[in-house]
Amino acid sequence: MSPLVSVPAFSLRVLHLFSNCKWTGPAEPALNLCLALRRRGVDAQFACAPEAGSSVNKIVETARDQIGRAHV
Repeated sequence: MSPLVSVPAFSLRVLHLFSNCKWTGPAEPALNLCLALRRRGVDAQFACAPEAGSSVNKIVETARDQIGRAHV
């Protein structure tokens, strides 16, 4: 008898929409969720609101730092 081999029937894709451009309380868990899904092989994308005026979008800045450290 041959061993069971798990072959995914489809690829899971997730688009997480975050409606803020500020690094607030819910931003970190939302970003961490996407990073954890990516580590598990899910095509997880994170989208947030554009920066307001001339201020730096802290979410985008933090996401770039996190993805670089996570080697995703």
